[in-house]
Amino acid sequence: MWIAIGLVLGLAGAPAYAAPPAQTTPLAQIARSLDGNISVRLPQGWMSQNTAASIFTSALAFGDTAASLQAIQNSLTGAADALPGAATLINGVIALVNPQLTAGLSSDLAINALLQGIIQDQAAIGGQVTEQQSLLLGGMYPASLIVVANQAQNASGIVVVFQTQLGIGEAMIGARPTLNYQTNRQLMLDVLNSIRIPGEAANSLPAAPTAVPVQAQPAQPAQGQTAAATRLASIRLPEGWVSQQADVDGFSELTAFSDNPANMQMVLDLVANGGDMGAFRGIAGILGVVDLSQAGNAAPETFVAPLMAQLVASVQGESVQIVEAAQDHTFGGRYAGQLALTSLGYLGVLSGGGQIAVVMIVTDALETNQAQMMALLETIRIPAEPAAVEQPAAGEQPAAGGAAMLAPYRNPDGILSFDLPEGWLTLDFAAAQNVLAYGDSNDAAVSRLASARPDLAAETPLTGRGGLIILYTLAELELDPANPDLGPLMAGVIQGAQGQGYRVVENAQPLSGVGSAGLISLIAGTEQGYVALAVFGDRLAYITATSMPGDFQASRDLLLQIVQSVRVPAEEAAPSGGGLGGLLPSGGGASPTATPPGLGGLK
Repeated sequence: MWIAIGLVLGLAGAPAYAAPPAQTTPLAQIARSLDGNISVRLPQGWMSQNTAASIFTSALAFGDTAASLQAIQNSLTGAADALPGAATLINGVIALVNPQLTAGLSSDLAINALLQGIIQDQAAIGGQVTEQQSLLLGGMYPASLIVVANQAQNASGIVVVFQTQLGIGEAMIGARPTLNYQTNRQLMLDVLNSIRIPGEAANSLPAAPTAVPVQAQPAQPAQGQTAAATRLASIRLPEGWVSQQADVDGFSELTAFSDNPANMQMVLDLVANGGDMGAFRGIAGILGVVDLSQAGNAAPETFVAPLMAQLVASVQGESVQIVEAAQDHTFGGRYAGQLALTSLGYLGVLSGGGQIAVVMIVTDALETNQAQMMALLETIRIPAEPAAVEQPAAGEQPAAGGAAMLAPYRNPDGILSFDLPEGWLTLDFAAAQNVLAYGDSNDAAVSRLASARPDLAAETPLTGRGGLIILYTLAELELDPANPDLGPLMAGVIQGAQGQGYRVVENAQPLSGVGSAGLISLIAGTEQGYVALAVFGDRLAYITATSMPGDFQASRDLLLQIVQSVRVPAEEAAPSGGGLGGLLPSGGGASPTATPPGLGGLK
């Protein structure tokens, strides 16, 4: 990414605003931030995702491909750019600036101060301002705009700082190589002028599927619990599901599978001829091995990212939205690849055994079936394993010595770390709001965040597995750092839960191995699971790990492992995570108020 953001206070002038240029580019796709504060119109096939940076209260990143989006996400978290310097891309970010950074300044002075800081930061990395003007962004927001060119990076872009009813906003859109900027300058201006704060409702664009010939073989029940695409790749299926091999252009082998024959025919038509979901109910998918006969001597793994970007662009349409942008994923703990979550299910590309495989699993009920679909993904094998392999029921956690296999998540700011299963999501607000929510689906995480901080997330019915980590200082809780007595505090937590209809399954008992002192209790109600308090230095972590009551026994060990893995500050060995968002406060510390029926914190 070509931008470095900073703050240097300067002097404001008296701007003379120019009108925005007339829009010339079709921008019917509306992307919106999780909190609804920001929206922007983008061309068809572009991707967006909530992001975080320490000076923003809300931020939305976007890019013309999945790789481009990942590159700007990396730049905001300080990670290395995922794309070669010569790669062609357009990407950007729109954000609301933390008002604490401009406290006491008038709007004009704040805009100018922020812009001067950006100019100085650009100069420090070789950027040169080639244009500067005042304008009404989108015809409504007083703004200052600069164009920056960086010859060393062969990149150019536009930065605009503007006033909105929600505070000062910044927007940045850049392109490389410079020729890409020159070709797409008007498109980039159109994108900037489409920004709305608060945001418009999100939508998506219709896709134009390309029909390919398909020749299917007769449907067969899955042998044992493994549906195999002959010798090259396989996926394990629950007993009673059906699978069917098909000849589809571009694939050496392809297998469709589903919980019933009608669904399987639907997914074949969806892949081969651009059909739609129709009256589909249940789960269906395809696993295909890509025909690499035209790839020459290139390593198969080099095709993962470009193929994923192509697939994401092809599936996104009127009835399909990208819920989570493509990100690196290790399938079954052994095959490197990328995985994206759409409004219909999962789309993945992985490499192994000298092959490239594509997997798609769709459903009409993502919230209900997401955990089972993720479990299916983890059973893919390249080359195929024997057909009659016994497998745990879909949805069970992979086990080793009776314990679930977890991977470390480290907050990008180093505030906390803990362990989560592959594919689980985080809503990371730890840096600014002292709260992090997590879950086995987006709705699972959002529903728990809403129970603690309804100002950060819309109310969502509790679902799936997940929880909260909320950080407090011992001082604000009036606890003695030398001898923090957590008993009365936990009694208050339990009393509050009982007031919401929860019952105590296991009374509070010491929580060992987590911080210097801790208590943990098991409660049941709308959700069932663990509530814990743990002291880390001068801070206390309020931790929940719960599931829906009917799923608790199967998830109990997993949820306890998550609680026991929490560390404040983060363990250095844990890799930095990339959760779905992070906002800064408008002032003050965290003081969440629980809203029934969720478990929402101490205050």
